[in-house]
Amino acid sequence: MKIIYLITKTEVGGAQVHLAYLLKEGKSRGFDMVVISRGNGWLKDKTESLGIRFIENPFFANSWNPFKHLRSVLFLRKIIKKEKPDIVHAHSGAAGFIGRIASFGLAKKVFTAHGWSFTKGTPLFRRVIAILAENIITPFTDKIITVSRNDYNLAKKKLIFSKNKLEVVWNGIDIPENVIYFLPKINEKIKILFIGRLVPPKEPVKILQAISQLRKEDWNRFEVSIIGTGKERVLIEDFLNKNGGGIEVKMLGDVPNERVGELYRSSHIFALPTRWEGFPMTIIEAMSYGLPVIASDVGGIKEAIGDGAGVLMKKGEEASIMQNFFGKVIENPNFLLQISEKEKERVSKEFSSEVMCEKVFAVYDELIK
Repeated sequence: MKIIYLITKTEVGGAQVHLAYLLKEGKSRGFDMVVISRGNGWLKDKTESLGIRFIENPFFANSWNPFKHLRSVLFLRKIIKKEKPDIVHAHSGAAGFIGRIASFGLAKKVFTAHGWSFTKGTPLFRRVIAILAENIITPFTDKIITVSRNDYNLAKKKLIFSKNKLEVVWNGIDIPENVIYFLPKINEKIKILFIGRLVPPKEPVKILQAISQLRKEDWNRFEVSIIGTGKERVLIEDFLNKNGGGIEVKMLGDVPNERVGELYRSSHIFALPTRWEGFPMTIIEAMSYGLPVIASDVGGIKEAIGDGAGVLMKKGEEASIMQNFFGKVIENPNFLLQISEKEKERVSKEFSSEVMCEKVFAVYDELIK
């Protein structure tokens, strides 16, 4: 089987990690695969380390203007004609739209939506354009994979021609071995971990707002590690300068995967305040380490956490809910052990990378049989 994968960005993120698992498993099955994306980055390195071809598309653009994508369509169509794949599988917004146009009449077309651009919270103009664009291209798509039931239901509601084209495949991960969760000791810092691009819709500053609402003498009980880069860093720095001088924050930027695993193991809480999500890989990863999760109740997060395997925060009330949660941890952290055990059990049953890949490859088999 020959597959061309399309994705706009190579910087590490949920969609890129998802694709990396497909590449690794596809390689073990002898698939002939090509990845097309823009520029250097984590995914390019991962692809080439597996001995899989990577082709740079210099015309991929993050833009809502369809005319800017014309060169990209022509570039991709030329490659697809030459490679003659069985499947063209596009991931996320721009690559998803452009890729399906470029491969029209040349291959079976699969699109994985790692969250939709027409969710609440997206500016109205963008939502209208996204719904219109997706309704135009959906009739020419063979299968649309959503990474959450929430996104599946949204697509069913908004996409007129989506009948029999939709499939839910939850994100999966490689489950770590020999994981033991340790509660914070009496005189030890309570370590909170945030991982994500520091751009909207992520709101890591709300973690600091929550801590700042505790008694000032409790501020030094916490250590907040933030992995990621982006313009929201300025908001964090501004908040600390004005309000949170006693809160210990480590701005770690981008870190290697091995270091991320160490931080999951050594932290006590994983916090993800955000206005919008598809089905975040970081939450599943944190749960696989038994790291108690507190996250906004948006997108597919509720599906990931399930019943009792973590704490959900009502949108708009994140700071106050985290304040109460952190206060409980200071008083008696033992309740975190129950959350930890439920998380590990849930991940092992539902979210392995093997299960995810098997479901995606079953879609391919169905299309080319």
